[in-house]
Amino acid sequence: MKIGLFFIIFLSIFGNAQCQLKIHVIDQNTSVPLAFATLYLKNQGIGTTTNLQGIGELSIAQSDIDVDTLVCSYVGYERQFIPVRYNEIKKENIYIELIPSEKTLKEVDVVYKKPLSPNKILKNVIKNTEINYAATSVNFDLFYRELMKENDHFIYLNEGVFDMHYTGYPQKKIDV
Repeated sequence: MKIGLFFIIFLSIFGNAQCQLKIHVIDQNTSVPLAFATLYLKNQGIGTTTNLQGIGELSIAQSDIDVDTLVCSYVGYERQFIPVRYNEIKKENIYIELIPSEKTLKEVDVVYKKPLSPNKILKNVIKNTEINYAATSVNFDLFYRELMKENDHFIYLNEGVFDMHYTGYPQKKIDV
């Protein structure tokens, strides 16, 4: 019995061939590491973000798919697509140089508008309850990141991934 249990545990740990990818992401023009760049494999659906030094790590399980695409994106830069061949990966470092994007945003006019009174705001909230709240249950996949910087140095990073279930809001007609 103990040998069978050991065999099952051994296979579950070592049965899936895995390789470790270490990915370095930098700005093509300045060679500055890009912290918090998004990295993911299109077919396997796994991903990560780079750390403060612009380095991300992915553990890739061997699968039936021979080739996948590593996607790297960062705000203000062009997205890169890199083919990954599983049979050629050992413990490989991949270096990605992202190209700054030349896209410019349209001009926006900011105009002052007198704010509503608190009573008017509350009446609008009650009146639009059916529009603003879902009547059915909803599931959300959430990512949270909190970063603190002091004297141009990052001193604190807190991240979390959440699966949230939001029950529907009871829909009652309220006369205002």
